[in-house]
Amino acid sequence: MTALKSLNAQMDDPKMEIGVGPGHCARNLGVGFGIEPAWAPLTLASERGCKCCQAFLEQLPVKDRRIGAIYVLVTLCFVADPQNILRECFRVLK
Repeated sequence: MTALKSLNAQMDDPKMEIGVGPGHCARNLGVGFGIEPAWAPLTLASERGCKCCQAFLEQLPVKDRRIGAIYVLVTLCFVADPQNILRECFRVLK
């Protein structure tokens, strides 16, 4: 987490976490927005101060080129098509 915190200071806002889960990383890194398809962890992330949206990661509910930095920390190992999620990330990055 320490390595991520040092990188985080150099990244542009707004920051978003894909697959925010219960929001532990988002809270520790000061990431203000998270996307998560599962309702239960999304509720926990919201309680930890992260603004969250329930959505499929393959279709991010964000306009093109709006996000300064995206965290995809554990999510890629749980999805069938990680390249599709990475394409979506590149679409929404400034």
